Amino acid sequence: MEKVNGSSLQAQLTLWKKSRVKRFDVEEILDLVDDWKNAGNGWLAICPAHDDNRHSLSIGEGTEQKLLLHCHAGCKFLDIISALRKQRDGKRGCK
Repeated sequence: MEKVNGSSLQAQLTLWKKSRVKRFDVEEILDLVDDWKNAGNGWLAICPAHDDNRHSLSIGEGTEQKLLLHCHAGCKFLDIISALRKQRDGKRGCK
């Protein structure tokens, strides 16, 4: 099992799912990411988890409104969520 910050990815996902932190919806993510564009049934955007100017982040909505994120440059889902949270908190004036 892959380890991230000293704990398994599965353990981190379980904690994230159980957390009471407001979850992202597609509209909020599109508001947070840079330079998104339509792509098929979803969107492509510049991934906030790494530094480049390519549209490497695929954003979509799965069944039951589940959020689908995939970085084609290889960023992990939790790294993308963490970067989005930092951007969201920055827009709210939080640290």
